[in-house]
Amino acid sequence: MTLVDRHINDLLQGAKRIFPEIRQEINEHQGSIHTQLSCLARLAQTLIASKNLTDFQILVELVDQHFEPANERLEKLNNAVYVSFFECLYFDVENGDLAWNVMPSKLRIEYASFIAALEADGPKKLDHMTNKQKFSQRQKRASRHQN
Repeated sequence: MTLVDRHINDLLQGAKRIFPEIRQEINEHQGSIHTQLSCLARLAQTLIASKNLTDFQILVELVDQHFEPANERLEKLNNAVYVSFFECLYFDVENGDLAWNVMPSKLRIEYASFIAALEADGPKKLDHMTNKQKFSQRQKRASRHQN
């Protein structure tokens, strides 16, 4: 099993163990990481809407453990997190600010950078960039904001 497949497997097995209500949907889409991560995003939105910040935090910390944006060996997983988790996650909803505050800082930074890039450049440009290029652009943007 490759490194990326091990990370994907560990993420999904952990999610199914902690949140058994999504087990069937994840299993039905075996091999489709994008659909499976969309399932996690829908669960996250449900948790935000119900103000279940404890479970929301558990879920995003699980994603955070396996998401390494600078690691090209995890490109398949990282891309799915950007496209199928971040793009389906909304914080401009009731309880969104509370959920935002319990997200791990790495996910907050990556989410904000990704959404800003989508708004500025459009999804087509992002589709043609590697994770390393995306990470490099985010680092440049972050350093400009710190100065």
